Amino acid sequence: MPGLQVPVRLLAHHIETSEARVTETVSDLVGQLVAIRKAKGILQSTVARRMHVTRPAVCHLERGRYSPSLAVLTRYAAAIGARITVEDVQ
Repeated sequence: MPGLQVPVRLLAHHIETSEARVTETVSDLVGQLVAIRKAKGILQSTVARRMHVTRPAVCHLERGRYSPSLAVLTRYAAAIGARITVEDVQ
């Protein structure tokens, strides 16, 4: 059925585009959290200790070497005395 291939391709493109936006948003959020950490003079080793992880794990998070879960981002924020909030932007 050739007619079904077009919607599937469009859906796949939409998913890829959405994933790119989510990745960009997470990257922006991590960047903001790192900026807060640096502004407060908090070392990566201090964040690591507060999160109960290693300093290299914090470094990997900050450099975007993996896509962190919301739980990890929330723990990072708490470790630097920040909070992640969600707003309805309609």
